[in-house]
Amino acid sequence: MKGNAIAVIFFLLGFLGFGGGGAYILWQQNSGPEVSVSVTVDRADRLDAIERELAEFCDVRLRSGGALACLVGRRLLENPKLVAEVLSAVHPTPLRMFCLGSSDINLTLVVDEADAESVVRRLHARFLEAAS
Repeated sequence: MKGNAIAVIFFLLGFLGFGGGGAYILWQQNSGPEVSVSVTVDRADRLDAIERELAEFCDVRLRSGGALACLVGRRLLENPKLVAEVLSAVHPTPLRMFCLGSSDINLTLVVDEADAESVVRRLHARFLEAAS
């Protein structure tokens, strides 16, 4: 992907109607000259258009059937053990994506839809019921 790929993806998502909050989690992973960008969208009605537009300048792989589970709170980044506690709470469920935002307000996981309810219950038990 070219160096300004993230700007292009933001533009395309906005142009295709996802600028009003329909696209979530965008981050890059650098490994040598390659850049990998992951995007989740909450509506699939324009997915074909997104794939077609992005395919003109990068490889596109779609994965459906995912669900978001989020921990939301202030100063999440201040706890150095948080990630270990989250991974322990959701084990052995495979994670498809994991994003700890730089704003330290939320930590988002993408899991298979079939695992979502179980993951949310385990996170709730670990972080909300344990705090009571």
